[in-house]
Amino acid sequence: MTHVKTFAGVLLVSLFCLSGIAVAREAPAKDSLEGVWRITEIKVVNADGETLNSQPQPGFYIFTSGHYSAIWTPGTKPRVPFADVWQAIDEEKVAAYDTIIVNTGTYELTESMLVTHPLLAKVPGFAGGKASYKYRLEGDNLWLEDADISSRTGVRLPNLDEEKTHLKLVRVE
Repeated sequence: MTHVKTFAGVLLVSLFCLSGIAVAREAPAKDSLEGVWRITEIKVVNADGETLNSQPQPGFYIFTSGHYSAIWTPGTKPRVPFADVWQAIDEEKVAAYDTIIVNTGTYELTESMLVTHPLLAKVPGFAGGKASYKYRLEGDNLWLEDADISSRTGVRLPNLDEEKTHLKLVRVE
C-alpha cells in the first residue's frame, strides 16, 4: 500500500511539474505585450526632418504581466570595449555611459498609451519617474513613440517636444 501511495504522489507531482513547464513555455498571445521584443528600427524626428536607423545596435524590451526591462543602444555604432576589458578608466566610463539606455520597473497599459515607472535606471534621477509612450501592437510588431518622460522630481526630458524617438520592435519570444 505504501508503494501505491508513493507512486500516486510521484505521479501527481510529475504531472503538476509537467503542466507548469507546458504553461511556462506557451507563447504569449499575439495581442499581448508580454514577451521579449528586439528593436529593429529607430527613427528620430525633429525640426531638421527624420533620421531612420533600420540596422540598430542591440536593443530589447522585456514585458511580463506587470514589469518591464529595457536596454538598448540609441547610436549607430557598436559600443567600444574598454582597453582593459574589466578595468575601465574614467574617460572610457564616461564615453560608455552615453551609448546605452537602461531602465526597469513596472508599467501600465491603456488602449493607446504605455506608461513605464522605472524602479532602477542608468540615470539615477529617472528611477521613480515615468515615461509615457504612444504604442501600437500588431501581431509580432510593436511601435513606441515618446510622449512624455520625466524624472522622479517631475523634471521633463529636455527637448522632448522638439525631438521624438520612434521605435519599431519585433517579438522574439
